[in-house]
Amino acid sequence: MKPSRPKYGWVKLEREMYQHPAFLSLGKNAIKALIAFLDARKFEQLPDKHGKINKKSKYVCVNGDSLKIPYGLLEKTYQIPRGRIPVALDELMTKGFIERKYAGGSAKHDMAIYALSDKWRLPGSEKAPYQARETREHHGYQGRPLGAIADREEAKSANIAHETEPIHTHEMEPIPTG
Repeated sequence: MKPSRPKYGWVKLEREMYQHPAFLSLGKNAIKALIAFLDARKFEQLPDKHGKINKKSKYVCVNGDSLKIPYGLLEKTYQIPRGRIPVALDELMTKGFIERKYAGGSAKHDMAIYALSDKWRLPGSEKAPYQARETREHHGYQGRPLGAIADREEAKSANIAHETEPIHTHEMEPIPTG
């Protein structure tokens, strides 16, 4: 797949971030995705106390809590394989770099919305899961679970059947008296 043309400009990456153990524990695809999030930020200059914008005016991020990154961008520009994108995003969420504000839907243009987070600064953030994606149980034909989930469900129901008494009265043995 051919990468898109590079954009020119700058991306602010703090030294504290890239030297932190949480950042150093990230995988290569998660680092690429984090750079994509940092690149998606938009900055505007604040006017000074006189209401004018000049070279000394500070830049402020205006969309740090509403970042939308399409998978196609991550795939083409940042060379992250499409199947590894959810893993990279999960890793960024669990280590405290991003938070999911809106999960998105099944429609093509209903993208997830993420926000940058500072939880990675907390001690032990390279090990502590902050936000994990909710697991989805996939159902197959007639609503039955598929794959490993089905095996777990069958094992669970088999254990319950042996531990409980039969439901039907014709399956019960007569209770001995005396």
